[in-house]
Amino acid sequence: MRQETDNLSREDRIAYPVRLLSLEGACKYLSCSGDLLEELIALGAFPVVRLGAEPGKGGRDRRKRWVDRFDLDRFIEGRKASIGG
Repeated sequence: MRQETDNLSREDRIAYPVRLLSLEGACKYLSCSGDLLEELIALGAFPVVRLGAEPGKGGRDRRKRWVDRFDLDRFIEGRKASIGG
């Protein structure tokens, strides 16, 4: 496999930012506490993404929750306000 990528230069690679953030990462991104983030999620301020298999009937949902960075950006843009006159 290494031989397949040996001929790629750095210019050929696409750099991309992380799109899905863990809840901890989302807290850092928003500069807020975990409690505030959980409250915003419960209020429907932005959706969460769950990865993994659906739990069976009556089973506990153990899938990790992630937040889409694009949803956080829209949330921030929607709450900008000018202060002053």
